[in-house]
Amino acid sequence: MVSAKDISDRLLEDKKDKEIDVAHVEVVDTTQGGCGSMFVVTIVSDTFDRMLPLKRHRLVHSVLKKEIEGIHAITLSLFSVAEYQAKFPSWTPASAKQDNKQAPEASNDSNGSSK
Repeated sequence: MVSAKDISDRLLEDKKDKEIDVAHVEVVDTTQGGCGSMFVVTIVSDTFDRMLPLKRHRLVHSVLKKEIEGIHAITLSLFSVAEYQAKFPSWTPASAKQDNKQAPEASNDSNGSSK
């Protein structure tokens, strides 16, 4: 069974590999009872700057391939740092480093998708 912590840990671990330089990650288990089959994932990264949404999703799916195999659905909201700051002006990368799980909830937009 996959947990929200497994997904966020994998994304933050990937930061070391530099495939996705994560400025902020938020993972919410949306299944009733938190059984780990449906997740909403928000990722903020400069890696996504000037990258088309489909390419962003493919990159995240490749990084989370092992974790995604064991779940029913994943909704991704993927933002560059500039896009996220425009949507949430009070957010800064420095505040995300202090507490990487506290951020405004991102609503589904043109960057969101489901597996």
